[in-house]
Amino acid sequence: VLHTALRLRPYYGKAYFNLGRMYLELGQEEEAWKHFKKATEGDLDNTDGFLTFGQISLKLKKYEDAVKAFEVALSRGTKTDQVLFNLANAYYMVKRHDDAAKLFKRLVAAYPTEPRFIYNYGETLFAQRKYQEALPILNKARTIPNAAPQAHLRYAHCLERLNKFEESKAVLHVIADMPSAPDQIKKIAQGEIGRINLQEKINSSSKKGGISLTMGEINKILRGGNSDMTVSTTG
Repeated sequence: VLHTALRLRPYYGKAYFNLGRMYLELGQEEEAWKHFKKATEGDLDNTDGFLTFGQISLKLKKYEDAVKAFEVALSRGTKTDQVLFNLANAYYMVKRHDDAAKLFKRLVAAYPTEPRFIYNYGETLFAQRKYQEALPILNKARTIPNAAPQAHLRYAHCLERLNKFEESKAVLHVIADMPSAPDQIKKIAQGEIGRINLQEKINSSSKKGGISLTMGEINKILRGGNSDMTVSTTG
């Protein structure tokens, strides 16, 4: 019936939307996404359809489409906290950091103890290289109950960017010894300690007129792990 309706009205948004729901129930997310997209490009007047398209676009990492879908939903009066949060995350992923920061700041003001809002706001400020502004936000994110280890890690990164190396290493040592932290996060923390130690050693040697580290010394400093790993941030 739906396919017949589409042959008669190729722009019939509701038919595409219902087909998308059918594919979604079958677990065929890519096929569902294609139909939801066609629905939003047609005459779909159901705001929930744009929200659904935005959510599946986020899940499938099609962030530009997520932005457009959530912006339409907002323009039609749907301004729930979850929609604002989803749009802020989509903005972040397409590097519209100014827009993301505005929404996260608004959410933090309304919900000053919500971990997701606080951490993502701090992460966005960090991405903007606003380290001085990000520092107290990330500190709050790591000190709330049941804080994610990633919050401690990003706080340590922020301290380092502000040339507070010893404070940064102290936080990284806490992460490395944190029983609840995943092994991957501990490994990152150990690697970051080694990297900062190496940078400090290089800085010290440079001030003395030259760098004279042997490969053995470098390996000893970096023995903590892989410092190239980063944490990913989504909502």
